[in-house]
Order: sequence, then structure tokens, then C-alpha cells
Amino acid sequence: MINQRIANVLAPLASRAYQNRYILRGTASRYILVNDLLEDVFSLSDLIRQQPDHFSALSQNEFLTIAQTLDFIKDSATLLPEDSDNQSLIWQDPIWQKISNRANTCLSQLGIDLKLWEQENL
Repeated sequence: MINQRIANVLAPLASRAYQNRYILRGTASRYILVNDLLEDVFSLSDLIRQQPDHFSALSQNEFLTIAQTLDFIKDSATLLPEDSDNQSLIWQDPIWQKISNRANTCLSQLGIDLKLWEQENL
């Protein structure tokens, strides 16, 4: 269950296909905003800090991996350009690239298959 919550927060950041479909080519009824993805990270980060017992199914190493990844994303998000259009942000911004790559690495370290997540969520 907790891995599913982690996957649902980090996979959209790691998945270019998801970002392309729901941020860049979203419809009026099915779209997502970059800020929504980041807010999900902030919310999960708050939960992991305030209620770590919810994550007791994770090993200590897994817990540290997710906590450090969330911290990295939170810190990096403050460096994202505020005036960038979504296309430039997702495909060209080096900070967004680092966020996306870090989310992907974390998913891999936790044994969460991004390709499988994409098959189920795209």
C-alpha cells in the first residue's frame, strides 16, 4: 500500500509519457499541473516526517531513500523558473531533469517498475 502511494507521487515526476499526456496534452477533463505534482511531493514529505510509523513496512534503507529523495525534490523545486512554459520546463529545464531522474532512481531503488506503472496509468 505504501509503495503504491510512493509510486503515485514519484512516477508522474519520473514519467515523460505521463507528463506529455497530462501536462502538455491534457484535456479539459483530464489534465495535471506541474504544481500539483510538486504539492503531492510536499504532502508525502510532510507525512513521512510527521508520521513515520505509516512507513513501518519500509526497511530503514528504503525509508531513508524516499526521505532523501523527497527532500531533494522539495529543495530543487525552489530553483525551478517561475516564468517557464510547461514545454520548456519538462523537455529543457536542467533542474526538472534532475527532479525527474531522481524520482526515477528512487522508484528503481524501491523496486517499483515505472514501465508497469505507466501501463496501468496511461
